[in-house]
Amino acid sequence: MVGLALLACGVFLIREALTGGFRLMEEPSGAEQGHWPGFVWVSAGLLANAALITRIGFVLSCGLCFMLAVRGFKSAEGKGDRSPLSWGIDLMIGMAIAAPVYWMFGKLLAISLPGLTDTGWI
Repeated sequence: MVGLALLACGVFLIREALTGGFRLMEEPSGAEQGHWPGFVWVSAGLLANAALITRIGFVLSCGLCFMLAVRGFKSAEGKGDRSPLSWGIDLMIGMAIAAPVYWMFGKLLAISLPGLTDTGWI
Protein backbone atom coordinates (compact mmCIF):
# COMPACT_ATOMS: atom_id res chain seq x y z
CA MET A 1 0.00 0.00 0.00
CA VAL A 2 2.76 2.42 0.89
CA GLY A 3 4.67 1.53 -2.27
CA LEU A 4 1.59 2.15 -4.40
CA ALA A 5 0.97 5.50 -2.71
CA LEU A 6 4.58 6.55 -3.33
CA LEU A 7 4.36 5.41 -6.93
CA ALA A 8 1.18 7.47 -7.43
CA CYS A 9 2.89 10.53 -5.93
CA GLY A 10 5.89 10.02 -8.19
CA VAL A 11 3.70 9.76 -11.29
CA PHE A 12 1.83 12.92 -10.25
CA LEU A 13 5.07 14.86 -9.75
CA ILE A 14 6.50 13.72 -13.08
CA ARG A 15 3.28 14.74 -14.86
CA GLU A 16 3.36 18.18 -13.21
CA ALA A 17 7.02 18.69 -14.12
CA LEU A 18 6.47 17.72 -17.75
CA THR A 19 3.39 19.93 -18.16
CA GLY A 20 4.90 23.10 -16.70
CA GLY A 21 4.72 22.63 -12.96
CA PHE A 22 2.27 23.96 -10.43
CA ARG A 23 0.79 26.88 -12.37
CA LEU A 24 -2.01 27.85 -10.00
CA MET A 25 0.18 28.43 -6.96
CA GLU A 26 0.70 31.91 -5.53
CA GLU A 27 4.08 33.57 -5.73
CA PRO A 28 6.24 32.71 -2.71
CA SER A 29 6.55 35.35 -0.02
CA GLY A 30 9.80 36.37 1.59
CA ALA A 31 13.09 37.84 0.56
CA GLU A 32 14.95 37.05 -2.62
CA GLN A 33 18.06 36.01 -0.70
CA GLY A 34 18.44 33.81 2.35
CA HIS A 35 19.10 35.33 5.76
CA TRP A 36 22.61 34.12 6.56
CA PRO A 37 22.81 35.23 10.22
CA GLY A 38 19.62 33.27 10.95
CA PHE A 39 21.06 30.26 9.15
CA VAL A 40 24.18 30.47 11.30
CA TRP A 41 22.13 30.60 14.53
CA VAL A 42 20.04 27.56 13.58
CA SER A 43 23.13 25.64 12.40
CA ALA A 44 24.93 26.47 15.64
CA GLY A 45 21.96 25.10 17.58
CA LEU A 46 21.95 21.82 15.67
CA LEU A 47 25.72 21.39 15.95
CA ALA A 48 25.71 22.26 19.66
CA ASN A 49 22.95 19.72 20.24
CA ALA A 50 24.91 17.01 18.46
CA ALA A 51 28.12 17.86 20.31
CA LEU A 52 26.64 18.23 23.79
CA ILE A 53 23.83 15.67 23.97
CA THR A 54 26.03 13.02 25.64
CA ARG A 55 27.73 15.55 27.92
CA ILE A 56 24.87 17.62 29.32
CA GLY A 57 21.94 15.31 28.56
CA PHE A 58 19.02 15.28 26.16
CA VAL A 59 16.82 17.86 27.86
CA LEU A 60 19.49 20.53 28.33
CA SER A 61 21.03 20.07 24.87
CA CYS A 62 17.61 20.19 23.18
CA GLY A 63 16.74 23.29 25.20
CA LEU A 64 19.96 24.92 24.00
CA CYS A 65 19.21 23.89 20.41
CA PHE A 66 15.71 25.38 20.67
CA MET A 67 17.05 28.62 22.15
CA LEU A 68 19.61 29.09 19.37
CA ALA A 69 17.10 28.19 16.64
CA VAL A 70 14.64 30.74 18.03
CA ARG A 71 17.44 33.32 17.94
CA GLY A 72 17.87 32.55 14.24
CA PHE A 73 14.18 32.80 13.42
CA LYS A 74 13.79 36.03 15.39
CA SER A 75 16.85 37.42 13.65
CA ALA A 76 15.33 36.62 10.26
CA GLU A 77 12.15 38.48 11.26
CA GLY A 78 14.16 41.49 12.42
CA LYS A 79 13.27 40.93 16.08
CA GLY A 80 16.77 40.66 17.49
CA ASP A 81 15.90 40.87 21.21
CA ARG A 82 19.16 39.97 22.94
CA SER A 83 18.14 40.53 26.54
CA PRO A 84 19.11 37.80 29.01
CA LEU A 85 15.44 37.40 29.94
CA SER A 86 14.53 36.59 26.35
CA TRP A 87 17.34 34.02 26.11
CA GLY A 88 16.25 32.44 29.40
CA ILE A 89 12.61 32.24 28.37
CA ASP A 90 13.56 30.56 25.09
CA LEU A 91 15.78 28.08 26.94
CA MET A 92 13.02 27.24 29.43
CA ILE A 93 10.46 26.74 26.65
CA GLY A 94 12.89 24.43 24.85
CA MET A 95 13.47 22.40 27.99
CA ALA A 96 9.73 22.27 28.68
CA ILE A 97 9.23 20.76 25.23
CA ALA A 98 12.19 18.36 25.51
CA ALA A 99 11.37 17.01 28.99
CA PRO A 100 8.11 15.23 28.03
CA VAL A 101 9.78 13.92 24.87
CA TYR A 102 12.61 12.50 26.98
CA TRP A 103 10.13 10.95 29.38
CA MET A 104 8.00 9.43 26.62
CA PHE A 105 10.99 7.92 24.85
CA GLY A 106 12.46 6.56 28.07
CA LYS A 107 9.36 5.35 29.87
CA LEU A 108 6.76 4.61 27.20
CA LEU A 109 8.92 3.51 24.28
CA ALA A 110 11.84 2.12 26.34
CA ILE A 111 14.37 3.92 24.12
CA SER A 112 17.38 5.13 26.04
CA LEU A 113 18.33 8.76 25.45
CA PRO A 114 21.43 10.34 26.99
CA GLY A 115 20.70 11.87 30.37
CA LEU A 116 22.68 14.04 32.73
CA THR A 117 21.94 11.84 35.75
CA ASP A 118 21.08 8.18 36.23
CA THR A 119 17.67 8.99 37.71
CA GLY A 120 16.04 9.06 34.29
CA TRP A 121 14.53 12.53 34.67
CA ILE A 122 17.23 14.90 33.44
